[in-house]
Order: sequence, then C-alpha cells, then structure tokens
Amino acid sequence: MASPAAQSKAQALNARMETEARVLLDEIDKQHVRKVARSAYACAVSCYDKAGASGSPDALEVCVQNCQIPHQQAHAYVQNVRIYFLFAPIHSLFPTATKPNRRRLATLVIHSFVTFRYSQEVAQFQNRLNRSMQECQDKARDMMQPGYENDAKKMAKVEDALISCMAKTVDEHIRMLKPMKDRILTQLKK
Repeated sequence: MASPAAQSKAQALNARMETEARVLLDEIDKQHVRKVARSAYACAVSCYDKAGASGSPDALEVCVQNCQIPHQQAHAYVQNVRIYFLFAPIHSLFPTATKPNRRRLATLVIHSFVTFRYSQEVAQFQNRLNRSMQECQDKARDMMQPGYENDAKKMAKVEDALISCMAKTVDEHIRMLKPMKDRILTQLKK
C-alpha cells in the first residue's frame, strides 16, 4: 500500500505531465488549426461570391464542403490527440489495501487506436513514456525484499526511489514535447 505522501507526489507528477501536454495541444491549435479554420471560412465566402445569384445550390454546397475539409481534418486530429494524450492517474495505480494483488507501482494508459496518421507521433511518445515508467516500476520491484511491506522505513525508501525515477522520466518527456510539437506542426502544414 502506497503512503499518502507517495500518492500525492505521483498525482503531482501526473498533473504536471497533463498540463504540459495541454499546453502543447493549445499551441498547435493556436499556431495551425485556427489559421486553417480562417482559410476555410474565407474559402466558403468565396464560394458564395462565385455562385452569386445564378449559381446552382449543389455546386455551392460542394464548394463549401470542399473548403471545410482541411479545417475539419485538422480540428478532428487535435481533438483526437487530446483524447489520446490523457494519461491514467499515476497515483491511482499504486497498490492499495482494497487490491492487495496489484503490484503495479506506476503505469500509463496507452491508446493503440489511432484515427489519423499524425496521432502515431503521440502514440510513440506515450509508448516511450510508458516504457520509462515501466522501468521505474521494475527498479522499485527489484528493491523489494520479503517483509518490506510491513516495514514503513523500507517501503518509504522504495517509494522515494520510485517517485525519483518517475520525476526524472516526466522531466525527460516534458523536454521531448517541443520537438514533438514541431514535428506535428510540420506534418499538419503538408
């Protein structure tokens, strides 16, 4: 059973990672999606200008729909990335008294379903983050000896090592967000 202090630290790490991911997604929205939306609306206005009073309603509708495709794709992509970027709270995955068989000290949810090709970038990031968290978990497990569960000092040492490893992993992955954002923006601009 993880101590409340360890759970609190894990929760803070999770919140920090989620906050940084939200910042990344907001920047993508501001730097790209809004520009695409503006272009789509300008294109739609031009469809109305071209159709004038004599253009066919069907041609107007097709023109407007074609204008909206890039915006719809970019918007849907960012919304899906938002969904796929949500992490399971690290602190809730510590072993608890109600689930004594759970030995997982930390893990993240990885969504393998990817609806757009650019979501693969986020999936790869999540896979790397998950592997790093798994390594932290393995290191903590390796520290465990019989009877540690009943020794608060020894458990605190294991928890501290786990939290330290998790904090390092979060720091490393936060540094990876900007290059990932740049790659996503480059792909979205194609």
